Amino acid sequence: MEKKLRHSDENNAPAPWPPRYTVRLSARAARCALRLLPAEGLEVVIPSGKRQGQKAALPGSFELKLAEELVERYKPWILRKQKNLLGLQKEREAAQSFVPHSIDLHGGRLKLDLEWSPRPVLFEIPQTGAKALPLYARGEGPERRKDAVRLWLDKYARAFLPPLLRETAAAHGLSFSKVNIRRQKTRWGSCSAKACISLNAKLVFLPDEMARAVMLHELCHTRHLNHSQDFWTFFSSLDPGAVRLDKAVNRQKHWVPAWL
Repeated sequence: MEKKLRHSDENNAPAPWPPRYTVRLSARAARCALRLLPAEGLEVVIPSGKRQGQKAALPGSFELKLAEELVERYKPWILRKQKNLLGLQKEREAAQSFVPHSIDLHGGRLKLDLEWSPRPVLFEIPQTGAKALPLYARGEGPERRKDAVRLWLDKYARAFLPPLLRETAAAHGLSFSKVNIRRQKTRWGSCSAKACISLNAKLVFLPDEMARAVMLHELCHTRHLNHSQDFWTFFSSLDPGAVRLDKAVNRQKHWVPAWL
């Protein structure tokens, strides 16, 4: 069980320093810790010394004094994190009001200028040499237009990624039972115990060789459903170059638009 108490200054108003923070007693915590989260703000976690399930008291004078000392001790870290968090918040706000004018797919190999139609348009795969992408937004405003782009991207990913996965599987003598295309926030792909592979629709933004490396990674999980040494040995035996690309894929997120 966890108990919280919010610290504030005498005037009950936030000040530049010290910042407002929450003191939380935790039966699960093994040591004191500081956390700074967008919604919750700064939190000081202090071990309660009680077993999980036991009733925990509110932080007392000792815990409040300890929390105050920790906040002062880690002031440089807190200020740095607050600055980073403010920057991220500004980026999110800018992304919310941003209206895309073009999209770059396949590592910039295919660049499409967005042309907004006053009436619904049928989904089509861009032909070789295409420069424009006609889209229709159901309503006005930045979010409506971004929703239209997201819808098109989901359809495009479902048309492009499964054939590439089948091609990659056939090239290495591997198979899978099913493929799902989703727009995950963090994972590029996953594989279930039943050999069902899920791919992130955002893979269409990466260079094709990167997308293939992610696919081969997930296909290898049909043989080794873990990241053991056997998995990496098997992966490397199929394509050592793909292993290097797969390990570098998280450094390629700059291809994916922030507003997506």
